[in-house]
Amino acid sequence: MIPAQKGVQMVRRFIPVLVLTAALAANANAATRAHVNFCTASKSVVIQLVNTASALRSSATLVQRKAELKTQFTTIKSAEPALRSSVPGSLKPKLTAVLGLVDLVNTRLAAVHWNIAAIVQNPAVGAQIEAASAKADAAMPALKSYYRSSCHYKI
Repeated sequence: MIPAQKGVQMVRRFIPVLVLTAALAANANAATRAHVNFCTASKSVVIQLVNTASALRSSATLVQRKAELKTQFTTIKSAEPALRSSVPGSLKPKLTAVLGLVDLVNTRLAAVHWNIAAIVQNPAVGAQIEAASAKADAAMPALKSYYRSSCHYKI
């Protein structure tokens, strides 16, 4: 498989994580202040993430996907402190797993100027991203459940 195709597959692998992260930001009507704070902190990224996940699916070129990913991860990184400071204790490990993937991908891609092909050509980095992605995937069910029940997100 050529690097560009691997890059496209890697980008597609992130779409479910990004869409769930988008769910972090949907409108919320939570019952307690802690829920409200976490749901409100999450809301700051919803439109950007939903639009970006959609754009990643429909982007025709690797250059467009690269620009979308850079925008996406920049948005998530800017919201990260508010998310971490407001997450309920029971969800902290789950959110940490998802944000760990975001942090890793953001760091690795920024180091190569968002050149997805450079990441794909480095098997060690690819393995790190796959391991972090597996942890983020495992955290998804608990986060989805919380967002549906406590934040009233439609995910």
